[in-house]
This record gives sequence, C-alpha cells and structure tokens, in this order.
Amino acid sequence: MKPTLLAVLMLLLALAACGRTSLDESGGPSDAAAVVPPDAAASAPVPAKTTLSPPPGPFNEKVEVTLTTDKPAKLLLTTDGSDPRSSSTRREEPAPFALVLDKTTTLAFFSITPDGAEEAMTSVMYVRAGGPKGTVSGVVIVGPTALGHEVGIAGDLQTLKLGAPLERGEIPFLLTDLGTGAHRLVPYSDTNDDGLYLPFLDLSGAAYGFELDLDDPFRASLEGVKLYLGTSQPGLCTLQGKVSFPVPVPNLNLSVAAFDPNVLMGGGADPTTLLSAFGDGYRVTTNDIDTEYPYAIFDLPPGQYLAVPALLGALGGLQLNLLVDLGGSRSCAQDGLATADFAFGQVELTGSVAYTPASPAAFAYGAIVARSFSFSMQGPSAQVALMPAFLFSDGAVLQGSFSAQALRDGQTFELRAFTSLDAASGANPLVAAFSWALNPFAPEPPQGSFVATPPSQAVSFTAP
Repeated sequence: MKPTLLAVLMLLLALAACGRTSLDESGGPSDAAAVVPPDAAASAPVPAKTTLSPPPGPFNEKVEVTLTTDKPAKLLLTTDGSDPRSSSTRREEPAPFALVLDKTTTLAFFSITPDGAEEAMTSVMYVRAGGPKGTVSGVVIVGPTALGHEVGIAGDLQTLKLGAPLERGEIPFLLTDLGTGAHRLVPYSDTNDDGLYLPFLDLSGAAYGFELDLDDPFRASLEGVKLYLGTSQPGLCTLQGKVSFPVPVPNLNLSVAAFDPNVLMGGGADPTTLLSAFGDGYRVTTNDIDTEYPYAIFDLPPGQYLAVPALLGALGGLQLNLLVDLGGSRSCAQDGLATADFAFGQVELTGSVAYTPASPAAFAYGAIVARSFSFSMQGPSAQVALMPAFLFSDGAVLQGSFSAQALRDGQTFELRAFTSLDAASGANPLVAAFSWALNPFAPEPPQGSFVATPPSQAVSFTAP
C-alpha cells in the first residue's frame, strides 16, 4: 500500500475516533452538532401574565380593581366586554393600573410587553351586589294628606327625619349601620307636630319588612325601597275624606275602615271581621282642640267600598260607635281617589238597664245596642253604638250601666240588651248584638228608645 493512501486511511480512522463525521467546505473535518439550527421557541419573546386584585365576583357599592403584570407591559382593556384588540372603547394603560367600578362590569383585557409579546385576551365580570353593607336606601313617596308636617322613618329603635314637604313628590332616604337579621320600616307624618312618630297619633304608611345578611353580598344591603305615605301604590286606589264633630271629643280612638258593601248589608257582619278591619284602617286619637279629622285609606284594590268611621271609648268606659251609610258606597278606580265625609253628633248618653233573667243568676255580660236609622233613595243610613255591659244581681234583677258619646242630635235611637243569659247555648251575645244593630228589619223588637237631645241624655230601660 502506498504511503499516501495509508496516511489518508489513518487520518479517517483518527477522525472517526474523535466523533468527526463530515468535512467542512474546505475539505476539513466538521462537527455535526454545529449544523443543527437553534430552537426557535426558546428564543421567542415571552408575554407577561396579568393578575387582578380583588378577583372577579360580587361587590358592594364600589370596588377598586388593580391589574398587575409580572413584567413590564402595556395593558389594553375595555369595561363593556368588547374585544380590546379592535374595540373603539379600549383603553391603553401601563401596568400596574387601577380603576374603580360602581356597577356590574365585564372587564376584557390583555397585555403587550415592550418586545411585542402579546398575552391571550381574558374576559371577567364584577357584579355589583348592592349598596354599602348594612344600609337600606330608597324614597318616601308623599301624598297630599302628609303635606305640611315633618316626614320621617321609624324602625329598629332609630328615627330618620326627612323634612316637611309642601308638595307631593319623593324624598330620598338612607339608613346605615343595620345589622344581620329582620328589620321593619314605617313612614310617618308628624301630624300633631310634637317631634315624635307614634301610631294612632300620627299618620303612618304601610310597614316595610326585610332581612339583611352582612355575610352575603347580595343580601347585605337593600336599594330602591319605596315607602308610601299619604298615597297608594301604583295600580291601587285611595279612599279619603274627613270626620267632623260639633264640639271637640277628646281621648277617643277614631278609626275609619273600608268594607265591601255586601259585608254589612242585612247585619251579616261578623264582629271579629269588623274589629280587624278597623285595626287595619286609618286610626287617630281625638284631642280637646280639633273638630275635624282628615282620613285616608290607602292601597285598596279597585272596586266598590263602604267607608265606616268608628269611635272606641266614651266617658271613661267602652263603646263602639259606628256611622254606617249602607247606601253610600263609593267606586274606587285604579290609581284613583274616592271621597266620603262623615259627621258625628254631640250628645252624651248615660244609661242603666234592669234585666230579669229566666232563672236566678248572679252575673251576666253582654252588650247594649243603641241604633238610629234614616232612609233615603240611596238606602238606609245608621248610627250604631254597641256598649259592653256587665250586669250584677240586685235581688231577682240584674242591673248594669252603659255610656256612649257623639250621638247625632235629634235622632231617635232604639235600645236593646243582648246578654250571656238569653243567648243560645254556646253563642256569643256580641254576635247577636252586631247582627241586630246593622239590620233595620231584624225580627227582635227594641226594648226602649229615646231622642238624642244635646248636650246629654240619661235613659233607663228594662229587658226583656
């Protein structure tokens, strides 16, 4: 073998032993690893990562959201949920960036680093769950009967005064520092101007009840509450008017209730239903100055109504004194207003009854009824005084007394006693008394009568 060929072979063997497998362009040996292209992914710019504080979710009142990136970057974002890559509403801000949200917002965003690395777009939602925790806000809608006096809200042992409006309208309110649990708000008009908001003494609206849970953002506050004072809610109607007296009659409870006319026709009204209705109607305590008392009954479904004023209490005793105009029902339309006025009299009544029971008895209870009817083309009208009575034995006869107030002057009143002794077994004499009082055609005859003559009338009668 020629030396030159041997030298070439030896050189090739040496190169193979050293891992050299190719020759460069000059014919010399070349490293195979040197010709492999570098990893393109390893050399591409890396996008920034954006984080939000606080994270998306519900919030109360308002929230400040901060967008932070893990490396220098520019933020592109929108607050209407549109794509910030193309939206005309997008904002470009350097990171970190903070913005305040005060309503439910869809936040769309991504970041771009100075070397052009673009983050994938993200869309999140922040939901406004309500106002500040522990608050309730809204408006008091004030109607004509509440004007000219201080309007306020009472609830949870606190009172919020809202001023004295002179025109119908809405008064905004905000109550704070309410805790978890049940709450109740009542709007008032300080009709006697004593600086206090009290049932019976002041005009009040319907109570509004609700519950708060400070641990639940959606129940930690309440907004948009509407309290109605001196007016009815939309779609309902109002029955209003005035009740007058010839002279002041202090310290009586005056109530006005609205009834379906069919309930009172023919004396079929149940006393429990009657008394419950008066408790739900307009109520005020009379004083020693005023002779006129405006009233209003709100939130009535549209329909036909009979307004009935009632007095409770008389001369230190008890009476339920009603004015019932059976032919004077009023049509109350949706969002409408119906009016009915009433006038009591000035006659004070005191009396006694002697009752001879069918069998000896030491005690009886019941009611004495004094009723007066007048008739017109529209139908009968009545004043009825129901006076609870307790009768005690005076030998063979039971004696009891009764009193009433504000009877109409010059009217003839019929009297009849209903007691626990002459009632059917288990029957309530008050039910029979109510039925007879409101039914001019009841079969039971009166047991006495008198003409109401001012200023006072003393009567006595025997029953049966």
